[in-house]
Amino acid sequence: MIPDDGIYASLITAAIQGKILGIAGGPNCRSRSVLRHYEIPGCDTAPRPVRAWKGEEYGKKDLSEKEKKLVEEDDILLWRQIFLFMIATYARRARGHDHPRAFVLEQPSSPREYEVVSFWDQWEWHEIKKEFELKETHFTQKSLGGEATKPTTLGTSLDLVPEDFPIKGPVCPGGVRSSKDLARWPPGLMRMLAVAIKEQTMQSHARIAPMSWEDHIRFGHVPYRKDCKTCQETLQQQEPHRRARHLQTGTLSLDVAGPFTPAYDLGGHMAREEPALEEAREAEAEEKEEAEVQVEEGEAPRIAKVLMKQTSEPVQHGVWVGLETQILDASMEAQEEEETEKWKVKARIRRIIEEEMRAMVEDDEETAMDEMAVIGRLRKAVESMEDSEEILQTKIISPKEVWEHWEEWEVVYSKKPIPGGSKHKVRWVICGNYEEKRDDEQTYSAGADATAFRLMLWFAARNQWLGMSLDIRTAFLNAVIDQEDQSNYILVAPPTIFVKKGCLRPGTLYRPKRAVYGLRRSPRLWGLCRDSEMRSFEVEVEKKEGGKIKLQLRQLDSEPNLWRLEEVGKEEGSEPSIQYGLVMTYVDDIFIAGPPEVTRAVAQKFQATWTTSEPEVVGEEAIRFLGMEVSTSKNAEGRDVWHVTQESFVKDLVKRQAKEVQPKKIPITRDQALMTLDPSPPTLEKVRKCQKVVGELLWVLTRTRPDLMYSISRLGSNVTKATSSVLEAADQVQGYLLKTCAEGLRYQDDEKEPIKIQVFSD
Repeated sequence: MIPDDGIYASLITAAIQGKILGIAGGPNCRSRSVLRHYEIPGCDTAPRPVRAWKGEEYGKKDLSEKEKKLVEEDDILLWRQIFLFMIATYARRARGHDHPRAFVLEQPSSPREYEVVSFWDQWEWHEIKKEFELKETHFTQKSLGGEATKPTTLGTSLDLVPEDFPIKGPVCPGGVRSSKDLARWPPGLMRMLAVAIKEQTMQSHARIAPMSWEDHIRFGHVPYRKDCKTCQETLQQQEPHRRARHLQTGTLSLDVAGPFTPAYDLGGHMAREEPALEEAREAEAEEKEEAEVQVEEGEAPRIAKVLMKQTSEPVQHGVWVGLETQILDASMEAQEEEETEKWKVKARIRRIIEEEMRAMVEDDEETAMDEMAVIGRLRKAVESMEDSEEILQTKIISPKEVWEHWEEWEVVYSKKPIPGGSKHKVRWVICGNYEEKRDDEQTYSAGADATAFRLMLWFAARNQWLGMSLDIRTAFLNAVIDQEDQSNYILVAPPTIFVKKGCLRPGTLYRPKRAVYGLRRSPRLWGLCRDSEMRSFEVEVEKKEGGKIKLQLRQLDSEPNLWRLEEVGKEEGSEPSIQYGLVMTYVDDIFIAGPPEVTRAVAQKFQATWTTSEPEVVGEEAIRFLGMEVSTSKNAEGRDVWHVTQESFVKDLVKRQAKEVQPKKIPITRDQALMTLDPSPPTLEKVRKCQKVVGELLWVLTRTRPDLMYSISRLGSNVTKATSSVLEAADQVQGYLLKTCAEGLRYQDDEKEPIKIQVFSD
């Protein structure tokens, strides 16, 4: 609350409106720390006292600019918390409400043996304490799980009993090196305040749940857990507790990140180099050239070629990760941060709008009018950000926006992603729901299967084929619609916007002769037209060894949208061969994979038959097909490795969330997987929200992310009975996807190796 960025002003406004029920905080006490009064022999640069009694309680006269700023910041933070409480109290009294039921101010206790200017000894605190009937609670943070004794006092309106929340703190062999180590409240203090606020302020029963893995890590592995590897290993930093019935086992470890340095252990014995270290040195000497490790003459040997660092996750999720996988190019990292920051800002603004709209119902009319003006400006800010945003997925545009910017458009209106940006796209679509259904009506049209497409990519990687994609423009309009045998004709009125803009005369009607977009039968008619034409394809290809060969397309019985290329004249029923390549169709999108000369010849055949886009070749720059992004890269042997991801879809999914999504390292935690059942039957709205979020994640799982299988299976099996847990775990999965959005499937196989089918069952 120190910077004047509007946060404190917003809190003051909330206090004046009587919306604040409690305030708890521990303002900085850097300038009041007793450590400033400790003399350190031989150190002239140690922090000195910056306050004194008898008129210098708010800063000595001989302070440097840096010290003045330190004192000022500490005082501003402390008094802003107090003023906020005072305003909230007086405002609620004036409105006839109960004054704020919770106030907690945490500061170090008054050390009587030093000339420390403690806030608890100042006359200002005694007046505040008397005015608002506050009390003081004294305790040591060590007794509540802190790293050091640190006597602490709480100025509070709550009835607190620290003795009811004892936690044995950790032992620090090296001692506390800085006051910054003591800045975090111990877990016992936070638990005591949480229970008091829950019971005394919110007037509801407080339920103390077992500490989760996440909280255990956040609290610095306090209290000790027997099932935590880090807790067990840190026992080796101190003498064992002899009173324990069963001593915890420990592990001897070797620092693999640098040279071995002999040192004395706790027993006073010199550590020794074991044969394992000698073997490691010999192995390093053999692999030095391969690992590109440069060792200068006389330098101690290294026994690892990647640095390691410890993560904050329990051992079940992998405690160590290689830094080698975390080193990114600075420009790529900056670009990623810029993109994610834009989404974060938009999500934050939307969240503020929603919260203010809900709170505005309880405000008076004059205040509500002012808030509406602010909300209007916030909405315009979001809209202006969307105008220049990157188009990751095809986006539907409202007719209102098209009307306001008519000159920009060539009637579903959409923005389609293309290399380098997006393009405006318009389709005149019939409202097919007005057409009466007939008993003999056939509208089924098969869609491409993602599993079949992945098999196609595996073949392409194994045989080192060339991949190419193109789409047929205005595809549906290539199929003829026959209405001669119908008793009722279909007549179509043009979109109203065309009439209002003067493009057409009022009363104009059309009779469709082609499979216009929007009719229920159009996808089927186009599919039949496309398949019939492809069956007649004959593609002439020149062989590498000389001569020419004619190829034809034949549908697979198992997947009608997947076609194999075979020689013309080959009899049906003969042993199938996929040596010439495969073609997959998905409505108007075509994906071709085969030897380079075959792939180019087939693409030219499609271009000669229909009007198509320019073919895109699969390479280092990904191309989109079937909701996936396909690319290739070269491995060490010079072979193409195929990659399949859904990076754009994941980014778009995260961007559309109502609240900001934080990156996560794992898809689901052990506590989240337990799924706590709802105490009462969930509402239909909440169940549908769960079904929606699980459906979005299933789309990613079934295409490119099998690593989400367990997480989403837990979500899917609990959408009707543990909705709150499902939504919480879904946030975790989305955060994991955000952090790993560029990851997916990789296909690399050698055609010389025998084909192996691996089957897994639970």
